[in-house]
Amino acid sequence: MSISKKVLETIEEKHVELKPKWQFLLKDWVLWFVGGFSIIIGSVAVSVMILLVQDFDLDVARYSHRGSVVELFSAFPYLWGVILLVFVGIAYMQMKHTHTGYRYSPYVIVLLSVGLSIVIGTIFFFIGFGHSVDRVLSNKVPKYNMMIQQKAERWAYPERGLLAGIILRIEDRSLLLEDVKKEEWVVRLESSEGHVLPPFSVGDRIGLVGEKLEDHVFVAHKIRPWMPKREMRGVIKMRRLQ
Repeated sequence: MSISKKVLETIEEKHVELKPKWQFLLKDWVLWFVGGFSIIIGSVAVSVMILLVQDFDLDVARYSHRGSVVELFSAFPYLWGVILLVFVGIAYMQMKHTHTGYRYSPYVIVLLSVGLSIVIGTIFFFIGFGHSVDRVLSNKVPKYNMMIQQKAERWAYPERGLLAGIILRIEDRSLLLEDVKKEEWVVRLESSEGHVLPPFSVGDRIGLVGEKLEDHVFVAHKIRPWMPKREMRGVIKMRRLQ
C-alpha cells in the first residue's frame, strides 16, 4: 500500500477535518506580523538605550564616592535591556512557528532578531525617535520620571564638588542658581582675564564642577549642561573656565 493511501485511510478512520489553505496563510501572516512588531518594539528599546548610555555623566562618575565602575553599572538602562530581551524572545517564538521557521536554527533567528533591532534602533536614535519616546514617558509616566530625577540628584553634592540647577539670575562673574533641592546658591565663576563666559541664559539647567566655599556659596571651575542632557542636546557644549 502506498503512503498516500495510508494517509487517506487514516484521515477517514479518525475523521480528520482538513483545514483550508487560507487558514494556514492567515496564521503565518499573524505570526510574521507579531514577530515584526516585536522587533520594532525591541528597536525602540535599543534607541532609548543608546540615548541613555550617551547621557552618562562622566563628571558624576569621576567625583562620586561610589567610584566610576559602580556609577557606570548603575547608569545602565536595565529596564530597556529587559524590554529588548522580552520582545526578541517573542519575535523568536513567532518566527519559529511559521511554516518556514523550522528550517532555521534558534541561534540564527535570535541573532537575526537582535541584529535587526540594533540596526533599526540605531536609525530610530539618529532620527530622534528614541528621544521622543523618552520625553513622552518622562511627561506621562511618574515612575519613569522618578528614575530620571534620581540621576539628577547625583549632582546634589556640593561638598564633593558637584552642583547643578537652574539659573535664576546672571551677574558679572557670578550666577544665582536654584539646585535640585530648591535651595539658592551664589556661584562664582573662576576664569582668566578676558575669558568669555559660556552663553548661558536665565532658565538654563547647568552642572557645575568646583568647590563649596561656605553655605550656599560655590566656586565653579567647569560649567556644562545638566540633566537631562538629552533635553538640551546640541544647544550648549561642555565649557571649561580656566
